[in-house]
Amino acid sequence: MKMIVIPRYKDLFDGPIPNLDDLLQGIPSELILELLSLIQAKVYLGRSDIDQMEVLNLFLSRQPAQIQTKIIRGIFVAENPEKHRWAPLFEMNYILDFMHYILVNFREGPSDFLDTNADQELYLLQAYVIFIENRNNYDNKLFEREETTAEDFFYKKTWPMLSGQFGANIRSNPFTSMIRGVCLLNFLLYDSEYKELTASFLLERGHPGPWSYIMSLSNIIMQSWGNEEPATRKTTKFSISADSEFKQMFDSFALDPALYRNQYKETHQNYEGIKARPLYRTINGDYIILNWNFLSNKLHDSLIFDLHKHFGPRVESFKKLPDFKNYISSKVTEPVLFRRLISTVLKNRKYDVLIFDESQKQGAPDAYFRRCNDIFLFELKDAFFSAAAVHQTYEAIKIEIDKKYNRPNKGIGQLIAHLNRMRVSSFEEPKRYKHNRNLVIYPIMIYTDHFFGMPGVINYLQKAFSEKITEGDLKKEFKIIKPLIFIDLKFLINIIDLCNNSNIQIKELFELFYNEQKRANRKEQRTQTVEDYFSCYDSFETVITNRFSKELYKSKGFVQKLFNSLDLTHGLPQSD
Repeated sequence: MKMIVIPRYKDLFDGPIPNLDDLLQGIPSELILELLSLIQAKVYLGRSDIDQMEVLNLFLSRQPAQIQTKIIRGIFVAENPEKHRWAPLFEMNYILDFMHYILVNFREGPSDFLDTNADQELYLLQAYVIFIENRNNYDNKLFEREETTAEDFFYKKTWPMLSGQFGANIRSNPFTSMIRGVCLLNFLLYDSEYKELTASFLLERGHPGPWSYIMSLSNIIMQSWGNEEPATRKTTKFSISADSEFKQMFDSFALDPALYRNQYKETHQNYEGIKARPLYRTINGDYIILNWNFLSNKLHDSLIFDLHKHFGPRVESFKKLPDFKNYISSKVTEPVLFRRLISTVLKNRKYDVLIFDESQKQGAPDAYFRRCNDIFLFELKDAFFSAAAVHQTYEAIKIEIDKKYNRPNKGIGQLIAHLNRMRVSSFEEPKRYKHNRNLVIYPIMIYTDHFFGMPGVINYLQKAFSEKITEGDLKKEFKIIKPLIFIDLKFLINIIDLCNNSNIQIKELFELFYNEQKRANRKEQRTQTVEDYFSCYDSFETVITNRFSKELYKSKGFVQKLFNSLDLTHGLPQSD
């Protein structure tokens, strides 16, 4: 993570700043949405300087040379005139915000409008730059109004802005979403009491079963990922043909601008409307993809919301989303995904002890694992990050984190309770280790919403956990209590291959992370640079991915092994 500088209007254009609506007058909103969809596809699927230049050329290719030169030089200077790197003028969160603006101010164009001219293309670029400058001014106000100390400077100065960018700019992994989606739909269709409801949900979208739904969507997403290298891709995919065999499903994903404007004219509510319907159906019937990330989320996260809309009116106990989410957590996330992933990642040996909280009673960890004198205490918290806290003040974000992970009866409080119990008794029956003073404790909390993976969240929770350890005078009870590990459930899927096809154990990944935190802090104290300062707040996932990027998903038979571990073969055609 690093700080970047986005060019302002005066860096790129001469004269006073024009009115935004005047610039867009006469240009059909549908055409602007198509252009923004193409831009977000190039940025999302590429993320390189080449892609930024390709996008810029969409606006500049028909402009006079002097205008092109001024704009390109302005972008260079905004980043760093010595390094000659592109400032990322086109970022996913800016594109989404501008898309939201176009949707709530949607206007039809002339029926005979075919394409933009050179002037209109320049107007569109000017409108975009003005819009993101206004957006940055709002972010700067959030940045400036927080009073800070040395301890909370990072959180107060970055979380308000990061929370508004994180969901849009972080590229989701469709493979892990696919796995979670299959687990969810397989349970609901084959093992739950709501089989008929699940079947009707799938049939309304044109699918006979979970695998048909998941694979039809996955194939579109995976095809786009396969074309992401600039040297190999031919065209950037940003639309789906009107004659697609999955038209029924895509219709359910298509956004109506009039309904959108009525519901979201005051605020986009963390892009809720585009997340719910990430496609737009054009006049000719094709579907343009408003956001690839949000389409990918239809494999799991957004799928939960769609299922709730179907189940809620028909099941009394599911009328509220949190109740439906709790049902999924208790029936799928913990007993299916979490337990099977933990069992696979830990590679249980002969004398290891692995205990799950089968009764889900208060006071037992979700998973307890001991190898020799190393004890791992796992707490899973399957909770959404509230949209009401996104792009808000530090205090609002802190309250949301504490509410989900730092309360006496939840998250950190539960881990402290486990340690207090171990003072006087053991989770093992019978107890198979001798003395607490020989034990090394690894406390681990598992989260499921990627917003909790924002930079600094793990540091904040580590500090809170350490303070509770000191308050409870727990250090003297054990040989070592390690710093808290905070890890995304989806990342356990990512490291299955790493932990099962090498000599690397999950303990070594934790130790590598602790060492990297220490190294980053020492380096920042020495260099005092902004980039090194931000590196001190990297998440566990960022550190491990940077270290082992070449080793993830690489072994032969990885997918088959994962399917077998999670028992995902329900509904698949059986070979003879």
